[in-house]
Amino acid sequence: MVSCEPGYMIDNISQGVFECNNGTWSPRPYCSITARCSLSVLKNFFNNDSQFTGIRVVMQHIIANPNENDLALVGSWISFACTTDYTFLNGNLNVSCHADGQWSSFPKCTVESIQGISGPCSWTDDLLTVPNSHKSNTTNLKVFTNGNAYGYYDIECDPGYELDPTIGRRITCLQSGNWSKPLPVCRSMGACLMSDLLEFIQTAEGMRINQSLNFVFTNSITDDRALGGSNITVQCLNGYINVGGPLLIICTEASVWTPYPRCISISTSTLALTSDSTTISDSMLMRCGVTDDTWQFTNGYISNTTNMLVYNDNTAAGRSIHKY
Repeated sequence: MVSCEPGYMIDNISQGVFECNNGTWSPRPYCSITARCSLSVLKNFFNNDSQFTGIRVVMQHIIANPNENDLALVGSWISFACTTDYTFLNGNLNVSCHADGQWSSFPKCTVESIQGISGPCSWTDDLLTVPNSHKSNTTNLKVFTNGNAYGYYDIECDPGYELDPTIGRRITCLQSGNWSKPLPVCRSMGACLMSDLLEFIQTAEGMRINQSLNFVFTNSITDDRALGGSNITVQCLNGYINVGGPLLIICTEASVWTPYPRCISISTSTLALTSDSTTISDSMLMRCGVTDDTWQFTNGYISNTTNMLVYNDNTAAGRSIHKY
């Protein structure tokens, strides 16, 4: 199976399958480029005082190819929030890079007069409870003894939880007399030990980092953890092939890294068996020739060698399964 580097996608015909059938290799999968968004557009928004007034950056996840200047890959996003004394007016608090190469519309925050513009909204102390969070920045929330409330407030997620950036942290009393929906969400963020990952990288044979890495850390400089979603892509050196986990290593919500890859020399051993009950029958397979270029894919890499055998005589076979 062939997978693509970040910023590229596999062709629809091969679906990433590359196999030896009766002595002939199937058509080679190829990785085509996906859309990019201009980072200059983002920077111009930051530097425009009339647009960026009353706005702050909460969190960002910008995916970039180190060989491409001023471009962000599809899936990049940045989360904004309105600052104190400002309230969200329109646009998107979570701006992301879309498949058409455009950023979603940027947010606009405006100064809010607490009473006379919003509400009133009904209020009780246990109203609008957001699990795994607590109220913060209540300066612009005015609650009266008759149970009416005006304004807005923010929430902060409890330790071990992160704010869903697509919703934001603010709850506002609207002109309609209703509280803004949906409510913020605090989700378990997971956190993986960096020391475990670094030990693997330092001791792994036949492997290197391909410069595509995205780590999000906690605010504590003494915390040896990367938050869920942090990832790094590695690749096998020439003459090696992956027989382990995916080459894209990700910190999961369960606070563990995805299974590590394992790069082994293609000239020293048989690559893969499927399971205890399923083996590849060596005598049943017609082999295909193997060169150093066989395993090289522009902007892609071999990510799964299940059911593929590579031999010392520079031949390979695969996809024929014999079950006992």
